[in-house]
Amino acid sequence: MYIHSNTSSSVCSPPSSSSSLKSSISAKPSASDQPLPSVLFSAFRSSLRYDVFVCHNDEDSDLAQSLTSFLEHPSNGLRCYLQERDCPVGGAVSTELLQAVQDSHCWLLLITPNFVRDDWCLYQMHQVLSEGPMSQRIIPAVVNMPRTKLPLELRFLFTVDLNVNKEFGYAQVYRT
Repeated sequence: MYIHSNTSSSVCSPPSSSSSLKSSISAKPSASDQPLPSVLFSAFRSSLRYDVFVCHNDEDSDLAQSLTSFLEHPSNGLRCYLQERDCPVGGAVSTELLQAVQDSHCWLLLITPNFVRDDWCLYQMHQVLSEGPMSQRIIPAVVNMPRTKLPLELRFLFTVDLNVNKEFGYAQVYRT
């Protein structure tokens, strides 16, 4: 999710660059020629607006957009929520956040040093944890963070490591 760490604005901001939203990565799932998994056609999925809520600090938006492009690629078929793209102009940030969290099946927390220093990111993390603390629907994806520096609330969860092999990490997020 696009975060304004040094602002008290109560409305969503427009995307910083439309060209960066269209960025994509070369990683594709190994089964890209396979039909989409049947779970993507379930009644439960159709009851929610998004498959994945992507929460991130604004300084990490390129990585978040790259991961979202991978997840939304037609061969993967997921629907992601990114605040900078999906929040209606003039919408109250807190209201839109709560609605998007409730309208999402999974919650991806892109945990970076920027994320843990940002009170707004930590607020979002707590909103996600309150929705499904032990639901296996929270996906912490870690970049440039040792486990000892993770927020205490996330240390008991398995994480996706995006440091060593980003493409493998992206595929792991997709499978989750």
